[in-house]
Amino acid sequence: MKKEIAVIGDCMIEINRNMVTYDVSLPKIPATISYGGDTLNSSIYMSRLGIDVDYVTALGDDESSAWLIEQWKAEGVGCDLVQFEKNASPGLYMINIDEHGERSFT
Repeated sequence: MKKEIAVIGDCMIEINRNMVTYDVSLPKIPATISYGGDTLNSSIYMSRLGIDVDYVTALGDDESSAWLIEQWKAEGVGCDLVQFEKNASPGLYMINIDEHGERSFT
């Protein structure tokens, strides 16, 4: 019997300042954009193990939300249970890493 799971939670867009030395006098800070959240990460891991998983959450009707759905589907996560809210967008956070490798979130 194949396992089917629905995971309920939220996922946010993640800005991760790259761990490189940069000149603070420059107007640009090197960073990557991704997404994160414990429930979404768990859904992706289960999908990679061959488990049918659907993610249950709410997103907006903006381009960022569409990008998230595209990424999740590419990982094999079902998105049929995602609810879309008009004029809304996903949450956003930034990870800062200090010189000792300790992470903090904004």
